Amino acid sequence: MVRESGIQPLGTAQSGADAILYLATSAELQNISGKYFNVKTEARANAQAYDINARRKLEKIGLQLTKL
Repeated sequence: MVRESGIQPLGTAQSGADAILYLATSAELQNISGKYFNVKTEARANAQAYDINARRKLEKIGLQLTKL
């Protein structure tokens, strides 16, 4: 579906699965939470992630979608 829209994916499903498996099972990352990763490299989230107004709006939309 992504390719049909004309957007090229950044990676393959296999590379994404490998990254998730690494992040979930890596001994060096044990007991680490609240960090962002770009594949297997620690990264900083997009600036919007730190925007309190954007976070509140996203929370409101999420609650509306889940009807909570």
